Parts: sequence; C-alpha cells; structure tokens
Amino acid sequence: MTDEQRALVDAHLALIEIGRPLVGPPGMEEGAKSCWREAMAAVMANPDLLAAAQQQERELAFLGGEELDGLVERIVTAPPQYRELLAGMY
Repeated sequence: MTDEQRALVDAHLALIEIGRPLVGPPGMEEGAKSCWREAMAAVMANPDLLAAAQQQERELAFLGGEELDGLVERIVTAPPQYRELLAGMY
C-alpha cells in the first residue's frame, strides 16, 4: 500500500473502532472535561449497568478519554478524500 492508502485505511479503522461515543465540544474547559471523563468511567464500571447490558445482550465497550482522543485525531487528520467519500455517502 502507498502512504496515502495506508492513511485512508487507518482513518476508516479508527472510525469503526470509535463506535458511538459520548463527547463534549472542542475546546471544553479542562475541569469540565476531567469531570465528564471520570463520570463516564464510573458509569461504565457500574455493576448494575453491566448486568443489565448483558441481560439485554448489548455490548458495552468503554474507551477512556485519552484513548478516544487518539481515535478522533486519526479521523480528523484523515486525507481529504476520506472525508469526501463519507460526505458523499450521507
């Protein structure tokens, strides 16, 4: 693969991996971001939630804030062709 092809594949893999995240706006105040991340980690570690998800056969996959930031970065820095392809699909 060329570097450009590799970048397209990487962006697509990141988009698939990101799933359905709950995110805040760009430039979110650091204290609010930290609070949001801690709250989401606590929710996703809640045994009652995990049991209910398992009973309903719903897979929950939690990505911490820094890990999610990395995926978002891979997507937003994708080659323009990838964004154009996605825009054309919707």
